[in-house]
Amino acid sequence: MTRPYAPATDYKPDWGPLYRSRGEADVADALSRLGINYVYEPRLELSVFDPSHVEYARPDFLLSIKRPVVIEYAGMLDQPDYHARHQAKADLYAANGIDLIEIKPDDLLDPDWERSLLEQIIQSCM
Repeated sequence: MTRPYAPATDYKPDWGPLYRSRGEADVADALSRLGINYVYEPRLELSVFDPSHVEYARPDFLLSIKRPVVIEYAGMLDQPDYHARHQAKADLYAANGIDLIEIKPDDLLDPDWERSLLEQIIQSCM
């Protein structure tokens, strides 16, 4: 189903909690249909190149499969502040050995986006 993607808050997926955007709700629905368990916006404690210094991140989705994988719905990359925060989180995940799967609004317009998501998750398990 193709939906318009405009910034908004409090979207309800087919089941589960409220999400901050329609895109996040669609990702949650897809993960549920695929039978993939996740935690929505968990607080992760991550080190930043120095084990004595810790930063916190809240990925949109955390999958606990073979190793940690986060999914970020990157819905506002056209906004400079958002883009900078998104890139900083991506760098933090990479520095901590956490795989990142990014989903952008245009990705959700592809009729095969869920299959692509599943392939990326499988690839992260290898």
